[in-house]
Amino acid sequence: MTARAAPYLLLGMFGAGLLQALIPADLVGRLLGGRAGGRGARPVLIASLIGAPLPL
Repeated sequence: MTARAAPYLLLGMFGAGLLQALIPADLVGRLLGGRAGGRGARPVLIASLIGAPLPL
């Protein structure tokens, strides 16, 4: 089972590293953290819209 999952894990780690390198951390903080410490529905909605299609 581990041998079958290894390519997908490597692909996911590569994708995460690519996103880390290409998207500035302050942009993510501004979009998902907000000025009020990340309170409210807007950061949750944005994170849900970004994260929902990822497993597909």
